[in-house]
Amino acid sequence: MTPRGWPFLPTNPAIARNLRDGFPSPYTLADAEAFIAISTAREPVCNYAIVHDGEVAGGIGILPGQDVHRISGEIGYWLAPEYWGRGIATRTVEAFCRFVFAETGIIHIHTGVFSYNRASARVLEKAGFTYVGSMHDCAVKCGEIIGLDYYELCKSNITAGR
Repeated sequence: MTPRGWPFLPTNPAIARNLRDGFPSPYTLADAEAFIAISTAREPVCNYAIVHDGEVAGGIGILPGQDVHRISGEIGYWLAPEYWGRGIATRTVEAFCRFVFAETGIIHIHTGVFSYNRASARVLEKAGFTYVGSMHDCAVKCGEIIGLDYYELCKSNITAGR
């Protein structure tokens, strides 16, 4: 079943402001079609739509590590602003991490959040992630030098009930 609004075009600049520059802004139908083609061709599938009440509300994915990092993955997610503040991102991150741990060989999930994005940091904290540290003045976004706050979630913490 295809959700209403698919493919969703995340054209709101507030979305792109919190993502890497590889996420186009403005986001066009051609961008959506290219992303869907790349994502569905990948095995295993690592990127998914977030659907709320039958509507596309965002996206979530895992970038599996390679070589010595093959047991780790970097999570990324975004949610359209009209869905912010409802707990959707937290519930999605929790469920997605359980899925990744159950269905893949990944046992460690990590991510970096722009230091100004406290809302995303709170999503991770509520989803059970642990803050592991910050790097200051290590990235540039919208022409501004910024820091990143890093978080991790280990499968052993989930299975041990921590």
